[in-house]
Amino acid sequence: MAFEKGNSVGRQFQPGQSGNPAGKPRGTQHSSTRLRRLLEAVQKAKNPVTKQEEEFTTLEMMDAAMISRAMKGDVSAYRELLDRLEGKVPQAVKHEGGLSITGNAAAVTDEQAAQLLAMLNQISPPA
Repeated sequence: MAFEKGNSVGRQFQPGQSGNPAGKPRGTQHSSTRLRRLLEAVQKAKNPVTKQEEEFTTLEMMDAAMISRAMKGDVSAYRELLDRLEGKVPQAVKHEGGLSITGNAAAVTDEQAAQLLAMLNQISPPA
């Protein structure tokens, strides 16, 4: 039985029939699987710290390259390494006052909105 709009009994495709016959072939690896396999591939390379020949995964070699850049003075590489190890430093926001808003933002009163705007302007005055 062919699928017809409004037909709640019929099926658009027969059991075992693909809705996308020209789609991705069975057994094709997902891109993340392929990428993970490549990053886990092992190869010999010189350790940038000990200068000895060792086996490293591609991912380890990428980490070593980032460390090498940081050691040469690349501040962005250094910051990236610290962020990955320690976590990003949260930005401190000074809050003074008794504004308390809970619930739906659409229910904020004009007075609460004015208080919030005043507090935000203290943190970062408009340009």
